[in-house]
Amino acid sequence: MFGSRKGASGAGTLLMIVAFLGIGGFMYWLNQTAVSAASAVVVEEEPEEEPTSGDGAVVTIGDFTANPAGYEGQSIRLQGIEIVSKLGNHAFWTKLTNDQPYLVRVGPTLMEGLELTSGGTATVTGTVRMMSDSVLDAWQAGGSFANDVNRIEAEFAESYIDATRVTAGAAAPADAAGSGS
Repeated sequence: MFGSRKGASGAGTLLMIVAFLGIGGFMYWLNQTAVSAASAVVVEEEPEEEPTSGDGAVVTIGDFTANPAGYEGQSIRLQGIEIVSKLGNHAFWTKLTNDQPYLVRVGPTLMEGLELTSGGTATVTGTVRMMSDSVLDAWQAGGSFANDVNRIEAEFAESYIDATRVTAGAAAPADAAGSGS
């Protein structure tokens, strides 16, 4: 019994062949996995940069209308926005594409020499910020509101653009709405 190796040589050869095939299959699997992982790295794309002009990323008014709060803290540039009306001494309302008013604050130094007229257009670069009572208090202390009604009006804004650059454009033509001719 001890030392009997009768029939052991056949099983040893078979086990050796199975072991080599197993190792070969494992190496093949590792090779294929490594190739697809390397390919995935090659396929990886670099993020596209927003086209910029001035200090902020150019955003269309339609994109901004979809989610103004989504741009919070970002410096953006809106081109050719309509000036609906002035608000106090340092702000104006514009209209988004869904006819909702939106507040733009223009600091006192930017306001000097700037002609903002209702019905005109402007290109605004600035940071989107959320409105709060402390912001309104600071504006009131800084003389941004001509009267208490202006503050009450500004309280309706959920967010606003704190402008760092404003370029006033021409007034919109009277028949721009389209008379059907």
